[in-house]
Amino acid sequence: MYKGVDVSYANGQIDWGKAKSQIDFAIIRCGFGMNQEDQDDAQYKRNVEECIRLDIPFGVYLYSYANTVAKAESEADHVLRLLNPYKDKQRLNVWYDIEDKIQANLSQNELSNIITTFCNKIEAQGYSVGIYANNNWLRNKIASNLQDRYMIWSAGYGSNDGNAHEEAKYNHSNVRMWQYTSKGNVEGIGICDMNYFYDEIPSNLPDLQYQVHLQDIGWCNIQNAGEGAGTEGQERRLEAVRFFGHNGLDIQYRAHVGEVGWQEWKKSGEIAGTTGESKRIEALEIKCNKLLEVEEHIQNVGWMPKTTAKEFTIGTVGKSLRMEAFRMRVVG
Repeated sequence: MYKGVDVSYANGQIDWGKAKSQIDFAIIRCGFGMNQEDQDDAQYKRNVEECIRLDIPFGVYLYSYANTVAKAESEADHVLRLLNPYKDKQRLNVWYDIEDKIQANLSQNELSNIITTFCNKIEAQGYSVGIYANNNWLRNKIASNLQDRYMIWSAGYGSNDGNAHEEAKYNHSNVRMWQYTSKGNVEGIGICDMNYFYDEIPSNLPDLQYQVHLQDIGWCNIQNAGEGAGTEGQERRLEAVRFFGHNGLDIQYRAHVGEVGWQEWKKSGEIAGTTGESKRIEALEIKCNKLLEVEEHIQNVGWMPKTTAKEFTIGTVGKSLRMEAFRMRVVG
């Protein structure tokens, strides 16, 4: 468990050198609302560059005013414009702050469409993304399937005396971060929001990440190289996949889809396979400038022996068998 802060222009010009010894990470507001420069956070650039200089792990959040899908798309563009210049430096997630009164009277379906639109666009660029909301919104407004799908950053203070009160923490297995008070006190910052982060903080972005679209589930969370993607024992087909190369890793890939055959080659961040068509991926052909080790799980076969190469094909062709899962890691 790690302790950190979330900050914005409201915290003024932070002395990150003093703050560093008291925190493990920072979540920095990049802006609010749609993609307009006058809605960038006034301290965003300085806060990010100070965290990079001092090697403080950071993520970002955007305060949402979206009440339509079109505005949510623009808000995603807002984040991407500000974050992409620091893509290989940002170690923690992008968070979508959902709490404004303009959203309070939206139906749950309308709010779901807004959240999904934003999160899908962020994920498509290779970033992990989650939802920030207070306990009341999580219990009453944000759909349970979204809470299962995306990481949760919950806000629950209890007596809000600067300490963490466990009874105020939102009870959900997908809570990755908890904002436990708005009355923390950190040297170099002053009074500020305090948080606990429950995942590991990576030393930097991994060379390779991937994301899969599964039958009856849809897009899953982005996985780091070495982690399993997909399912086993659930008879779910792998329907689409996208890979994300970082730190100089260049990857190209194409999918062999049932009833379609081989598709066109794709590059980092692009989707191979299909969504919304109930078609299975049967095989993947991959070309990479770094050595990869991979194993795949195939319908009626199980896990196949590991393959280690820069160019390879996994799965089967001509057997009508679905790929169900795979694991991949960079080995050279």
